[in-house]
Amino acid sequence: MPKISFIGAGHITEMLLNRILLLKPEMSDDIAICDISIDRVEFLSKKHNIRGFSSNIEACSFSDYIFVCVPPQVVCGLLDELRCASWLNKSIVSIAGGVPISCYSRIGKDIPVFRALPNPPSSIGEGIIPFSYNKSFKKTDLDYIVGLFSMFGECVEMNEEAIGAVTSLSSPASVFLFIDTLVESGVLCGISREKSLKVAFQTVKGCIKMMEAEPGQSAASLLERACTPGGISIETIFCLDKRGFRGHLKEALLKGAEKAWKFSSSIINSINN
Repeated sequence: MPKISFIGAGHITEMLLNRILLLKPEMSDDIAICDISIDRVEFLSKKHNIRGFSSNIEACSFSDYIFVCVPPQVVCGLLDELRCASWLNKSIVSIAGGVPISCYSRIGKDIPVFRALPNPPSSIGEGIIPFSYNKSFKKTDLDYIVGLFSMFGECVEMNEEAIGAVTSLSSPASVFLFIDTLVESGVLCGISREKSLKVAFQTVKGCIKMMEAEPGQSAASLLERACTPGGISIETIFCLDKRGFRGHLKEALLKGAEKAWKFSSSIINSINN
């Protein structure tokens, strides 16, 4: 079985470990972690019965796939350190936010790199995982890694430039804000908070199930079907349109994507300089 090392033992690594070893506990013998915090390494290695390393080079030597799960501001120093490792038949799986695949050429020109970005619902297997990879990444490695990430939800291959946009679009923040607003609206109408939450939750869940049941239908067509001429729903949509709801939401998500792109550019500049 292929061996995996996680460099970085933060919450992303813990989320990945929790899910992988919940579904495939037999993989524990083939997984290792490494982090600057010895306490963190000890905690996760004992929790999951996996190996712990204090040296990134040793962690690389142990594994076939090296998952880079560190904060982007420390990637530059990490890449310089990893130049000393042997990269024969090894691949990088980057989970470091905002760090483009091209930055890993600092280790070596032909290093195979797969970049993925699981979102928070990935922790329960309901995530969306956009991914991209360079031409050095082999087909057999791709099949294995995509299969691994499928434990976390839906994997979608895309151009790397689009990953920044997905960072914004796939954040659950706007969805939770919308649900919370539905709940507050129910309270404003005199419904208890507990019952408003139940109504809002089931409504959102039901809408998702409807979309799953009719995959050929667009959200726009389902919206049209939900709005009876002269009815309550069309009146609600009319009010939201007057207030620019769609435009404001699009602008907010675009601003989030632009921030992700700028962040990625700053990472490239710091690594190249």
